[in-house]
Amino acid sequence: MKKYDQDARRLCDIQADLFEKSVKKLDMSSEIFVRRFMNSKIATELDNLSFLESNKTIDNIFEELDIQYGKSNYGSIKYHQDAMYWTGYLYRCFVYTYEITSKQAYKLLPLKEVISTFEPYHTLDIEHAVERLLEAKKISFDSEELNRRGVSILRHIKSKGSLKLVKLTEEYKTQLFEMMEEWTNYKGSKDDKTPYSIFKNDYHDFDNYLHNLEIKEDNGKYVPDSTFFALDIKRNIFVGAVNIRHYLNEKLLKDGGHIGDGIRPSERRKGFGTEMIRLALLECKKLGIDNVLMVCDKENIASKKTIINNGGKKEEQDFIDDNEIERYWIKIE
Repeated sequence: MKKYDQDARRLCDIQADLFEKSVKKLDMSSEIFVRRFMNSKIATELDNLSFLESNKTIDNIFEELDIQYGKSNYGSIKYHQDAMYWTGYLYRCFVYTYEITSKQAYKLLPLKEVISTFEPYHTLDIEHAVERLLEAKKISFDSEELNRRGVSILRHIKSKGSLKLVKLTEEYKTQLFEMMEEWTNYKGSKDDKTPYSIFKNDYHDFDNYLHNLEIKEDNGKYVPDSTFFALDIKRNIFVGAVNIRHYLNEKLLKDGGHIGDGIRPSERRKGFGTEMIRLALLECKKLGIDNVLMVCDKENIASKKTIINNGGKKEEQDFIDDNEIERYWIKIE
């Protein structure tokens, strides 16, 4: 097996983005698009890494597919964009790490089988998700190696992966700068910069940033809080951050909640959000918070899933008359 390295991540990101955009950009069904792509010439370029030497965009790929197969508006069933993003990422990881072709990957793991496992598997590391799919189909490239790795997979599931929450110290200055540079340069919505606590001060002045990261005392406007960064132990990078308010004032009870969280742009749709909230709930328990309020925009499907995956129960009637906000409570046992 080949190591899941930087080239793999670049290719996975490209293919995931392609699959996600196909839902809105193309008229054909998701199944037809995936079948075409996985058997296409452009997929072969991704297989042999020559694509990384080109300047082709996602639109260029769609154009090449049309040239190879002709335009199509056949079929009407389209899968959700999140599921398609994850599927594209998983297929490319499978091809790269097992050193097979896209055609072989598609034949071994048909799209319907991959899509059907999105809900239970999308919170796993992508390599483990591939392994679980292969195990389910009893596919083995090296039975001794896969059996050995099967034990580590079970251990991984029990330990919930390689993510941990850490408080910011001088030790993590490089990880902070690298993440914040990417995040602040991201051309997304202005509301994408969450949690607020990590963006309220200039991180370039590290000493001041560190000193003012958390609120220690209730000042009438803000309550005491704790800010943690999600460290991917394997790669030694920050993938996101979470801010925990120790109790709720009137404003937080209405539309803020106990937890504010965010995943850096390049690490989204990989299951980190669900795991980060799970770890944050453990910190809430340490603070004596046994009923946690989390809120999210109604249209923020990814955020909603991370909350529900951690046991969030939606209020039947919102606390405030705002159709754009949904409020969830999580009871900590």
